[in-house]
Amino acid sequence: MVGVGIFSRRETKNVNEFFLGGRDAVPTVVTAALPAALVAVILLSVVLAQQKWQLIVNLMALSWGLLAGCFLGPFVWGLSWRRVSRLAVWVNIIFALVFMGGRGYHYASDKLTAGYVPVLAALTMLASLVITPLVSLISPAPARDIVDRAFGEGGAAQPTPLAGEPISEGKSA
Repeated sequence: MVGVGIFSRRETKNVNEFFLGGRDAVPTVVTAALPAALVAVILLSVVLAQQKWQLIVNLMALSWGLLAGCFLGPFVWGLSWRRVSRLAVWVNIIFALVFMGGRGYHYASDKLTAGYVPVLAALTMLASLVITPLVSLISPAPARDIVDRAFGEGGAAQPTPLAGEPISEGKSA
């Protein structure tokens, strides 16, 4: 990001001008630089992969498992299916918090099972995709006017009103 900030502050038109001060790069240098950079990235990846980064991996898996487990199913299903209910969203949130918060923490705290935390995160995300339609089918559907406004029926999509706020047809965003 610092490089982008510096690049945007200087009056340069392209990367060559930025790094080489406006001089043209010799084609053999450019041809050799790309494979050298690729080899450096691959070697760095191998070195990092050999390190024991289990704590960082577990923290990332816990956070992504919690976040995606809460919202992935309702988001993906809600993009195209008009039947996703409020209860389905809350069931996903509670499931992800209990499953990843409880099981994920338990697995992460034991050295023998710490490697399974990313698997639990993936299972939480997949469960979110299954829980959403199942709970939505057995719970009341959202009100028709809210769904129509959310999907843009009858004009541009409008925000859902806050609890207790009256719904009026002429209201715009």
